[in-house]
Amino acid sequence: MMWKLEKDSFDKNEAMAPKDMKKLYKILDKVIVENVVTYEDFTNDMIEELMSITKDETGKDRGFEVDEICKRLTKKYETKYNERESGSGDRELSADNTEVSDTKELHESKYISEESNDNNSEIA
Repeated sequence: MMWKLEKDSFDKNEAMAPKDMKKLYKILDKVIVENVVTYEDFTNDMIEELMSITKDETGKDRGFEVDEICKRLTKKYETKYNERESGSGDRELSADNTEVSDTKELHESKYISEESNDNNSEIA
């Protein structure tokens, strides 16, 4: 939802955006819509990039810095998208694949008190 709002706002003013920002938003639209990255990932990455500028006061032109941020993020998201497309990278869903080796002991645990066994009425 937040991405849609930001994208709509960007589209209204796209003519004023620099070339590198246009390229970034194009790949962002693709990776966010296809769930390769989240909007939150993008905002966190952008904050990190902006913080690196304020920490590294090099006296560079602000426009130059914005272009460099756009280029770095575009490259990052293109790589993530291409990894997803090629099937490389870690796409496995995490799951608990632990098997229970002795189910009898599981049901007859010594830690279950007699009191808890006596009071096993269902909650309606």
